[in-house]
Amino acid sequence: MKQSRMRSYYIVVVFCLIAAAALSSCSDSESRLPFKSDSTKVIIDLGSKPKSGDMRLSAAPTGITSIKITVTGPGMALLERDFSPLNTVVELNIPSGLMRVFRVVVRTSEVEYVGTAVWNLGAGQTVSVPVAMLFSGYLSEGTPGAPIVLETSGTYVGRVGTGKSYYMTNYTGFSVHQVSLYDMSDDADLISYGEDSTFTSYVAPNFGLNLCGLTESETEEYMFDGTVSKDYYFVVDGSHTKHGATFIINTFAHNGGLVGPTPPGTPSNPRWVAVGRPYSTSVTSTNGYLNYYYSDIEMGREYSVNLREIDVTNQLSVYQDQFVTEYATNPFTAADSAVYFMADNSSGGANDNFYIEVVASEGSAAGPVEIFADESYGVGRAHYCMVCGNGSSSYYRMQIANRALTFNISATQIFGDIDLYVYDNPSFTGTPLGSSTNGPQTDETVIVNGSSSADGYFYIRIDDMEGAASPSGSTFILSAIGS
Repeated sequence: MKQSRMRSYYIVVVFCLIAAAALSSCSDSESRLPFKSDSTKVIIDLGSKPKSGDMRLSAAPTGITSIKITVTGPGMALLERDFSPLNTVVELNIPSGLMRVFRVVVRTSEVEYVGTAVWNLGAGQTVSVPVAMLFSGYLSEGTPGAPIVLETSGTYVGRVGTGKSYYMTNYTGFSVHQVSLYDMSDDADLISYGEDSTFTSYVAPNFGLNLCGLTESETEEYMFDGTVSKDYYFVVDGSHTKHGATFIINTFAHNGGLVGPTPPGTPSNPRWVAVGRPYSTSVTSTNGYLNYYYSDIEMGREYSVNLREIDVTNQLSVYQDQFVTEYATNPFTAADSAVYFMADNSSGGANDNFYIEVVASEGSAAGPVEIFADESYGVGRAHYCMVCGNGSSSYYRMQIANRALTFNISATQIFGDIDLYVYDNPSFTGTPLGSSTNGPQTDETVIVNGSSSADGYFYIRIDDMEGAASPSGSTFILSAIGS
């Protein structure tokens, strides 16, 4: 779901000053209205039809639900008025004077526009002032007391402002519930509260709070405590977005722990796997020991598809279309906006379990991904990140708010073989402040003082060490905890 860019529009504010000596007006009807001699009548025209001579531009949005106008300035009390969205022309009286600041907030059911104009209201003037209404952000939906109720298994197009949107599912007959968040327009985060209807205690470790990768897909999977028919609660957090975000939520309830849905994927209906997140599944004897999957990817970007074994060796085939044309190599450069892949367990037993990863490198030396440090222990944030294979690198930048702290920077839950480097410069060159180069599937940790940052940032590079082999690249959790 790609959102079109929000457009700005203009309203026209017409000021008519009622002078003490000679009462003047903008129209005959206005002259009959009772005004004090030191007040100004303000007519705010929200109409969308252009008129010759004024500065009204593109049309106001449809579906306006509220209009709020606030006026401030020297020597006057705060003036605030709410108007009906059915009014195309609204009026209010304000004291005349210098530096009158008009702030207009217009809301629809989904978004907010804000405009500001500053004007000096002198005696005997009639002026028209355009107020540019700029897109301010999306509006969050749901509340802790009344969350949005979603279907047990299905998709939902949602939105969040710079706060939180609240959701729940109510389902019966299933012990496990999976929620995926994808196609985000900005860095929205998925937070699972499990069975907590008060939205107080989130499920830890909170792997859904994906503060790295920005708009990478996120997945939470929650297993109930042995009973079924319970409600499941989760939040989409927009606090790391600029204006909020839109996204798609996919819900899926099933039985069987972390094993994927039954029946398994088929060529016409493959299972969806989020990029950058380990996907726990199994190959069953159904379909001749074949399971089918796909992921949404970006054309021209390099990816690796990995099977990380648990029981036996499974065969992996990766396709650039829906199971017809196989990629010659893996890692591969995406030829389309989706990748399809098949796991073949015909040489082993039924129901063999394993993990799938679809990974790409993140950021660049010139444009590293922003991540956020936790400056106290026990916060529980998880920065789920990834790096592609073929010896590539991912780049991150972390701002240091308190340079008096010592930071423990770690990469954990690694499926492949990666190395960790921390630098004090944005070129990611020279001698690093610290490095960790352990072997495969081993945590990497660097401890560095905040005072060693030259510009208030640490620059972190993750290198893939598996090269062109398959599997290669890895998902991992990147954390930075200060104390």
